[in-house]
Amino acid sequence: MPTSTDGLLTVTDLSVHYSGQPALRSVNIAIAAGECVGIVGANGAGKSTLARTIAGLVRPAGGQVSSDGVTLTGMRADKVVRRGLAFVPEGRALFTRLTVLDNLLLGGYTMPETSEATALDHLGRLFPELVERKLLRAGQLSGGQQQMLAIARALMSRPRLLILDEPTMGLAPTIISRLAIALTELREQEGLGVLVLDQRRTLAERLNARGYILRGGRIVASVTQGQWDDPGLAQHYMADTD
Repeated sequence: MPTSTDGLLTVTDLSVHYSGQPALRSVNIAIAAGECVGIVGANGAGKSTLARTIAGLVRPAGGQVSSDGVTLTGMRADKVVRRGLAFVPEGRALFTRLTVLDNLLLGGYTMPETSEATALDHLGRLFPELVERKLLRAGQLSGGQQQMLAIARALMSRPRLLILDEPTMGLAPTIISRLAIALTELREQEGLGVLVLDQRRTLAERLNARGYILRGGRIVASVTQGQWDDPGLAQHYMADTD
């Protein structure tokens, strides 16, 4: 398990408070380049707070986030993107009145050479069914298609680490399988690192990820690859175990 502070992502003793109440308590995680890591926990465990803090959207009360030895703590979110970390938030945060294509182009704002052709080529390789819907408003897409678009938009910045917050919420098993296949291809072909934070273990398990169980703002267990169905882990979280 990687622990070096110069890994793709290193979170050290990270704590976050809301109105004086702890949301994260001395969280430590590490991700190596090209690795997939899952963090599973019930609603309210602190997953979204952790994801948003890594992405530069929440300022921690203590601890540090770093990437390749560079401290990200306190860095503006747009600069975190430029350091190679892309974030897909819970709820996707698409611009629903804009077209699929416009959403993609906005995702590439940090890449000056981004063009319509580049965006469509990128989308066609990942989720070809969205190409024919490129001029539809994002709000007209199904939930699964919106999740695909949110991921494709994040990947327009050519990240080294993709952070997915509650990516399987409300999705059918067939769509989750599609996401797993696409993410596996990106890892194998482009060396993309993936951090999945979810209430269910399903996607992390299909990605053959190692990971952590988050409960009450603390890491309470580590999970090795292939261990997600261990009955002993169920005591740590109230997630779907199917």
